[in-house]
Amino acid sequence: MTLPLLLCALIALTSGLHFGRRFAQAHAAGGNVALPALAHGVIVTPLMILTVVLDPTAAGLLWMAVATAALVGLAVGALRPVREVTPAVTLAPQRLADTPLPAQPGAQHAAQHAAQHSAA
Repeated sequence: MTLPLLLCALIALTSGLHFGRRFAQAHAAGGNVALPALAHGVIVTPLMILTVVLDPTAAGLLWMAVATAALVGLAVGALRPVREVTPAVTLAPQRLADTPLPAQPGAQHAAQHAAQHSAA
């Protein structure tokens, strides 16, 4: 296998892993699962054509290696467990009930402005 054909297989595998994960996320969210599969097919199709054109072997069957890498990548990407993202917890000191709320930065200015206009 030559370097360009190896790169085609690795790109197909990586694309399959990525879009397989997107497929699993869409499936878990109840979204459209055809879009990730279609996007993977759009990327893999030129790779398959390039593999057929560049294949130096007499049998011309290296395209099967790229096809297998693409399908295995898609399956492994879809079967990998999806991590749940937990929101970050912000730790802040709790305010006691008997402590007054801090004054707003513009509250004093607004009170003075209102007092000046009501006196006038």
